[in-house]
Amino acid sequence: GQWQIALNLLTTMPSMDLRADTISFSAAISACAKCAEWAAALSLLASMSEDQAVPSVITYNAAISVCEKAGCWQLALATSTWMRVMKVQPSEVSFGAALSACGAAGAWECALL
Repeated sequence: GQWQIALNLLTTMPSMDLRADTISFSAAISACAKCAEWAAALSLLASMSEDQAVPSVITYNAAISVCEKAGCWQLALATSTWMRVMKVQPSEVSFGAALSACGAAGAWECALL
């Protein structure tokens, strides 16, 4: 799928003397979100520090959205929490995706926290 192409491009960047940055990672995570490939998306998010790329609110929103689409509400909440730990200010999109993930799973109590 498209997400695999995005991952391949990201991993081949160093061989072309290109460094993956926040925008590159965000685009790859967004590609994973379109196919609900949550494991790949969260792996990318975790690996960003290895490339000295700093996740932005857009990066975290894409990661929360992929968890939402995959029905992984616990991971959506954990990613939202990690976002705040990393001093990235959540946006309306961040909260909306996390709330939607909880609601879709019938975990509305968690959405109140």
